[in-house]
Amino acid sequence: RATTAAARGGKPSGARGVGAPNGHASATPRNSKRARGMTYGDMISAALKALPSRRGTLEDIYSVIEEEFSAQLNTELEAGPRQVPVWKASVRKI
Repeated sequence: RATTAAARGGKPSGARGVGAPNGHASATPRNSKRARGMTYGDMISAALKALPSRRGTLEDIYSVIEEEFSAQLNTELEAGPRQVPVWKASVRKI
């Protein structure tokens, strides 16, 4: 005699797992900036607030960011001939 999956205490066929809408048990965050904590723009703002008269050179901003947020920085080197850390290239572009 055939019984349905629900009657046996299981999931009906075609049912998805609990968790993410795609049926996977957990979803990974889509926004890696959110997982990191602060954006580079936030770090620049904090660095400028920490500098005298809230002004400074790019090197001054780099120094403050390195001191205050070193654990959050992407230190991989950028591809290409310049070979600078990704975080410095990102800060320079903002």
